Parts: sequence; structure tokens; C-alpha cells
Amino acid sequence: MKCSLIHRKIPLKHPFKTALRTVYSVDDLVFKLETDGFVGYGSASPTVAITGDSIEKISDTARYKITPSLSKGVMHQKPSPLPFTGCTSANYLVETALYDLWGKREGKSIASLLGQSYDHLLSDITISMNSAEEMVKDSQQAIENGFSILKIKVGGDLEADMHRLEAICAVLPDTVKLRVDANQGWDAPTAIKIIREYERKGYPIDLIEQPLPAKDLKGMAAVRNAVGLPIMADESIFNSNDVKKVLDLGCADIINIKLAKCGGLTEALHMCSLAEEAGVSCMLGCMMEGPIGILAACQVAASQPIITRIDLDGPMLYERLPGRYATLFKGQDIFIGAAPGLGILDCALEEIGNETLWTVTL
Repeated sequence: MKCSLIHRKIPLKHPFKTALRTVYSVDDLVFKLETDGFVGYGSASPTVAITGDSIEKISDTARYKITPSLSKGVMHQKPSPLPFTGCTSANYLVETALYDLWGKREGKSIASLLGQSYDHLLSDITISMNSAEEMVKDSQQAIENGFSILKIKVGGDLEADMHRLEAICAVLPDTVKLRVDANQGWDAPTAIKIIREYERKGYPIDLIEQPLPAKDLKGMAAVRNAVGLPIMADESIFNSNDVKKVLDLGCADIINIKLAKCGGLTEALHMCSLAEEAGVSCMLGCMMEGPIGILAACQVAASQPIITRIDLDGPMLYERLPGRYATLFKGQDIFIGAAPGLGILDCALEEIGNETLWTVTL
């Protein structure tokens, strides 16, 4: 059995800007697991501002804490949760490769093994936080490209955020919905004031995402109780324990699940179960990450009816999608292919300049 970690950079069409950071290209760490004639792939990206996981931390954790614990016996069954390492991105990286191997050995897609419900997903696309004029231009371009759901990044001061939404809504056709993501950028009084103003003006908003800092759960509950628009928790939720807290405190109408934050597919499925028990719907989102991670998220989303919203626009933001996959990304439409595992037809790691960080033979 051989394990390798490859680092490549995937250029973006335009800089990705939020209230937290600006990204010009995706650092994609690809884990390659070869055994018994099968190859499984996983990937993760460093998002220090969100997970605290750097390239070095992900690489060292995967190499020294996770890889040595792998055995050939693990490859012949549905993956179990990996031991907690303190680096969710590294767990996600390796577990995704194990799921890919599992599907390839079974000759079935991950979605079908999990009980596939959908073969088509409808994703929003993110409009980065810029001046109102730039955001209007980007929104119009997205609509021309066929997108009917725009995720609008805000989180500045009240006046600027009101101006952004007013300018965008002035050019929207009736068929387009907005998801407003403040990325923790407001406090409770500001959030209540601005959301009520959005409501008063009748903007076509589907939800408000993470209006307050992640740890301010009481504030989130207060905002939710004070406004009519659905509130979605994102940064407040990393894992199933966080889901329980948010649900117990009544902080959110929707929870956003991201594989890189929770540590992989197994934990994401547990989070879906908790939400379903509580009658709360989910969004399946992504970080600014490579295509293999997006494929894994698509497989989970296609298998879980409780996931009613999709934010998997990463491939639409790349300058060019590297590789070939059974799952097709066509504008807002994601068509889930039936190929085994994650549906990787050609990983094409050589398409973009890359560096092998390490290789270990077990």
C-alpha cells in the first residue's frame, strides 16, 4: 500500500472575497492511496482563517498521525470515523480517499451506496464582497450564465450592506433568489436592523447566513426570534456536537454542513441525521477547495433528502476545471454520474504544476 500527498494550485477566474479573507487561487492537497490495484483520492485545502489548518499541519497530520494507522483490512469495508487528530482537514483528506476506494471496490458510486435520492443538484454561485457597482456587474454576469440563486457576501457596515443589496435587487429578474452571507460580520442589533430593512423592502432573500460571530449563540437566537427570514448557521457549526448546541438553543432554521470543517463524510452524515430528527433542513456547502472535495460533497448531497440547499460552486469559480469526472458541472446544474467511488475518470494531477510533498509505502 502506498500513500502520497500532492500539492497543486488551481487559479480562480476572479479573486474570492469575503469579510474574512481574499483568495486568488486554491491550494489543493490531493491524497492518493494505492492498494491492490485500486487508487482512492481525497483532497483538502488549508483554510487557516476558518479551521486553523495550514498546509504544514494537514501534511504532517496525514503523514504521521493518520497514514501509519491504515491497514489493508480498512480498505475492504465502509469507512469508519478516523481517530480525532485535531486537524479536521487531514481527517477529511484521508477519509475521502477511503470512501473512494470503498466505492471502487463495490463498483458503485458513493451516493448509491449511501442510498441515493437525487441525480441532479442545483447550486447557487457566490458573489464576492466588493463595491456595490462591482457586485451588480458580477450578479448580472452570473444571471446571464444561467444562475437563479446568488449567494451575496456582505458583512461590512450597515449602510454599505444596505447599498449593496439595494443595487443588486434593482437589476434582478423575478426568477432569481438571494442568499445573504454576512460571514459573522454583524452584531445582534445591526443584524436585526438590517434584516428587518431587507424584509420591509421585500428583497427576494432565501436565507441569512451566519449574521453574528460563531460563538455568539445567544445573539443568533435573539436575531432569529426577531426577524422573519430564515437564519442559517455556518461558522457556528463544525461537528455534530455543535449541531446539538445550535438546535437546543434555537439559533438557526438551517444548518450548513461542510466536509472540511466536520472532518469528512461520516460525521456529515451524522449531522444530517441530527438535523432530520429535529426537523431542520441542511445546506451542503464547501470551502474554497479542489474538485475532489467538491465531488465528495456532491455524493453526500445526492444521498440525503434533508439537504435541501446546495452551495457547491467551487468548480464554477476555477479558471479551468482540472481533470474529468462522471459528475458534470454545467452552470448552476450539477449532474451526478454513476461511476464507482467519487466518479473520478481522470484525476489529471499533471494538468497543473504540482509538487509531491511525500510518499510513504506501508
